[in-house]
Amino acid sequence: MKKLLSIALSIALMLCVMPLGALSVAAYSDFAGGSGTEEDPYLIATVDQLDNVRYYMDAHFRLTCDLDLTEAVAEGGIYDVEGRGWAPIGGENTYYFTEFTGSFDGDGPTISGLRVNIPTGYDQSNNIYAGLFAYNTGTIEGLIVEGAISVKRASGGTYVYAGGIVGYNKGTVRNCHNAVAVTANSPNYSCYAYAGGIAGYQSSGTIEQCYNTADVQGVGRSYSPYAGGICGYNDGGIIRNCYNTGNIHSKQAGTSSSQYLYAYAGGIAGYYVSSSSGSITHCYNAGAITAENADTSSLAYRYAITYTDKYTNCYYLQGTGDAGKGAVSLTEAQMRKA
Repeated sequence: MKKLLSIALSIALMLCVMPLGALSVAAYSDFAGGSGTEEDPYLIATVDQLDNVRYYMDAHFRLTCDLDLTEAVAEGGIYDVEGRGWAPIGGENTYYFTEFTGSFDGDGPTISGLRVNIPTGYDQSNNIYAGLFAYNTGTIEGLIVEGAISVKRASGGTYVYAGGIVGYNKGTVRNCHNAVAVTANSPNYSCYAYAGGIAGYQSSGTIEQCYNTADVQGVGRSYSPYAGGICGYNDGGIIRNCYNTGNIHSKQAGTSSSQYLYAYAGGIAGYYVSSSSGSITHCYNAGAITAENADTSSLAYRYAITYTDKYTNCYYLQGTGDAGKGAVSLTEAQMRKA
């Protein structure tokens, strides 16, 4: 009898323990391996696992293979949010931001098929952070991303931050290649639009050893639009050892009744706050830089590197944009030797 009782108690204990074990297995199954630490990052091998990053924003990750998002974020796809495509990591469904504070190592593979398409009329009362990531204060490196991002914001008093890798950067983005076409469009009054190949906006962050090969466009109606090959607007951030070969365009569509009628386009940064403590060093541009302004009494800036002269050891392909102060113009033959 005692033996039977002992067996019964053992079975009961096993039944009690199994649900906890199942939960543990479920947690591990969110990724292909790893424990989320810096020494043992979570491993990402599927689109589902990439999407799970948003639930562990302070953890560490490594991508192990190419991922194609095309089917998943197409209209009606499993990760299409109400027709708008991919929800940026940290952006949730409404594109408010939660900071990514961990690290993400792309490790070389490509994420293709990214689609973010936010039309006029969607959640017009809040800022939008569009990119693979929404807002970064951690470290993102080794990523290659392909696809398209288009944001159109009609309401006033808000901001659009759109970048191929991240909408807004206050952390470190390193060794990334953007092949995502980026458009930030604010067709109504009192809305700023920031579009960048790597980041839409950078504040006290660092972007290094990155390059952009996609087209970037910023469109505004009253507040100035900013478009840059690496960063749309750089405020106190560091950009170094980066280059752009994509076409960069800024369009101010406002009239004389608008408030801030300038358009800014730059091969590296659309605008650089000259009073800030940041820097742009050892960068070059080989993409066509264009800007236009519907108000002929206002200006459209198209600098090969950036607006203002706070950069050093930067050069550009002759004819791609205005020199500004200090940028060195090179012929195609000279660029190949540089």
